[in-house]
Amino acid sequence: MHRGLSAEGGPHEHPLPTFVSRRFVDAGGAGEAGGVVGLAVLHDGLLEYEVTGDGTELALTLLRATGYLSRTEPAYRPNPAGPAVPVRGAQMPGPRTAEYALLPHRGDWRDAASHRRADELLVPLERVRGGGWTGAWRPPTGRELEVRGAEVSAVTRDEEGLVVRVFSTAPAPASVSVTWRGAPATGRVVDLLDRPVRPFTAALGLRPGEIATLRLDEPA
Repeated sequence: MHRGLSAEGGPHEHPLPTFVSRRFVDAGGAGEAGGVVGLAVLHDGLLEYEVTGDGTELALTLLRATGYLSRTEPAYRPNPAGPAVPVRGAQMPGPRTAEYALLPHRGDWRDAASHRRADELLVPLERVRGGGWTGAWRPPTGRELEVRGAEVSAVTRDEEGLVVRVFSTAPAPASVSVTWRGAPATGRVVDLLDRPVRPFTAALGLRPGEIATLRLDEPA
């Protein structure tokens, strides 16, 4: 999602310069020496941000506290956003810990791979030692599953097999190839209700910014 410096609003909501983000927010523009420079904030749970200083600063909302779900006469709306119901405990008094990382970079957020840096920070690789009495064994190197041309956001297994979710960060249409156990993967693209959308064999095309969920056939 790309946003400018102006606030968004409408007839039922006063324009506010704050927006929401997930996992990272990146602000960038032309640098003093030429070229594009930027700053990404990688975060876990800090959902609200504001770009200030004419686009040169990022502000984070670390804590929001409220006593009611809505008010009957809110300051920034002509009508309530919901019922005036008390939400006891929402102020959450006491110490709070916020974790985030700062990533200065050259180029835009794609050049900085901000989404990958967020994964490295928030989803560190977990590893365990196999073998022993369990009889587990894997070669020291190799890849069971390889996806090229897109980012992988989830790999899960259910009673029907392996499910892989991918997304494209490219500004143009992308071609995604999937290999499973050394062979081109086959399967079908499914929607969020696991309903088949279209089949694919080894590769599929993604629109700019498209997300796709792939249900893979078990290799022969």
